[in-house]
Amino acid sequence: MPSFATPPTLPSATRRKALAGLAAAQATANRAPSLIIPRLYLTNWTVAANEALLTELGVTHVVSVLEFPPEYAGAIKTLHVRVEDSFRTDILSHLDETTEFIRAALDENAANKVLVHCLMGVSRSTTVVCAYLIATTPMNASEAIDFVAERRAIASPNVGFRRQLETYAQRFATQKVRSQGAVGTLVDKMKTLRVRKEAEVCNEQPPVPALAEEVPVAA
Repeated sequence: MPSFATPPTLPSATRRKALAGLAAAQATANRAPSLIIPRLYLTNWTVAANEALLTELGVTHVVSVLEFPPEYAGAIKTLHVRVEDSFRTDILSHLDETTEFIRAALDENAANKVLVHCLMGVSRSTTVVCAYLIATTPMNASEAIDFVAERRAIASPNVGFRRQLETYAQRFATQKVRSQGAVGTLVDKMKTLRVRKEAEVCNEQPPVPALAEEVPVAA
């Protein structure tokens, strides 16, 4: 997303106009839903409240991470997590629930699509999406944040949420190491078996042909 700056020395009227333009540009840049991985979107309240757009996108499940979620007349399944965007807010205690909701929705039907949103689509919703990636991929907290930010430039959990994502990721670290170790052990075993087989083939001696029965030579 482009960076917008307003020089502090502008006259008040010009400055107000520049600020209005800045707000409009930021609002426009923040309006589109961002596809983070196949079937998982991240966006803001304005987009999330547009049920016609969600229907067009094929969204079947919505995770609302803010005080006042939008209401839907259709069959969209929802999860509401009421948290404020503050570095003091405990979002960690909700991440298992949000991760499981997203996982279940995507696993239930290949046609399902999940949209996660907060007010601006910057901090709270990003944290929830990052937690899902941490729980379901080899990514750690910083990798998940970078991954999401590459697909939604304004995505940026606040400092408190970043620390809680690191704590959340620690729960999966040992499991991921064991998983990687198990894969490594299996690969090593396969390599060992292949080497042994090759050695056996190389060491095999050709069969000794049977000696032909001696035929007496007539004198």
